[in-house]
Amino acid sequence: MQYDYIIVGQGLSGTHTAWQLIQKGCHVLVIDKGLPYAASMAAAGIINPVSGRRFALAWKFDEVFQTAKDVYAQMEEFLPHPVFKETDIYSVWPSEQMKEAFLSQLNSGNPYLKPHEGTLYQDIGQPLGAGWIKGAHVNIFALLSVFRNLLIKKKALVQDTLGEADLKVDGKNVQFGDFSAKAIVFCDGAHQCEKFVLPGVVPAKGEAIIVEIPGWEGNNIVKKTNSLVPLGKGRYWYGATLQREFEHDKPTTAAKDELEDQLKSLISLPFKTVDVIAGVRATTVDRRPVVGKDPRFGNVYHCNGLGTKGSSLAPFAALNLVKFMEGEVPSIDPEMDLNRYFN
Repeated sequence: MQYDYIIVGQGLSGTHTAWQLIQKGCHVLVIDKGLPYAASMAAAGIINPVSGRRFALAWKFDEVFQTAKDVYAQMEEFLPHPVFKETDIYSVWPSEQMKEAFLSQLNSGNPYLKPHEGTLYQDIGQPLGAGWIKGAHVNIFALLSVFRNLLIKKKALVQDTLGEADLKVDGKNVQFGDFSAKAIVFCDGAHQCEKFVLPGVVPAKGEAIIVEIPGWEGNNIVKKTNSLVPLGKGRYWYGATLQREFEHDKPTTAAKDELEDQLKSLISLPFKTVDVIAGVRATTVDRRPVVGKDPRFGNVYHCNGLGTKGSSLAPFAALNLVKFMEGEVPSIDPEMDLNRYFN
């Protein structure tokens, strides 16, 4: 069967790339087995406009955030299912240094920061105080699940891993079993196909716990060392760890113990851990996405390296990539163009 594009991976990157191509009338086939420890399924879905200990504005955030809001609104109308919500993040300062950094950014006019007087949550340890960050939350599980069902109904999903021995790319045509396309897009994150591995992409493992906190009625994302994210029905996501070196991609007891100790220092209420989740995400050395046409092959593209900001970067990266693939723009933004790792 003939397609316009074959997409490898149906995490945030693959979902948004497929969505943009479908909106342009392209015939797409997505290959994704649904790995249990895929990064997107373990992520919290937080969109945070600031980064690091200095609360510096994230890369191109104004443009990235507006794109994300527009794209998620379009997807919600089409699917239809609510997946995106703007929400303030209650930022608890863990040190004097971070308190001073927050206040410095606030006084410098950062539009995404707001002051807070007093104490909002009596059960949260916040001796140095807290402030507000204007952010958002994406229900990633709902988004990927609903979109996956849409692909299944359209007979546009192969629920399997990509066998490289069965894949033939000759610069003009892509052949995978009985399926052929003019091009292939790798949105496979840290689980890259060996033949098409990108330089500059570094796998990093993250783990989180799902907890129940009886008596806690926090409706905001609370961020201190890690983030506490309400999931509904009395459950919360808390995490995540960051491991550059790891033996496997499964949850570990060590990470569970570490996160539980951190959560005990954040909230005074008793809680129960009901699940431990893990995922390996694709990060980059310069913390920019890796997007564009692979110079080693004539019709191979990538949308990868979204790191911890996939919820906000995926709509932006996918939209720019699809415009480039469809000839609407002459090039990819050089800061995220994958060719920076080949020059």
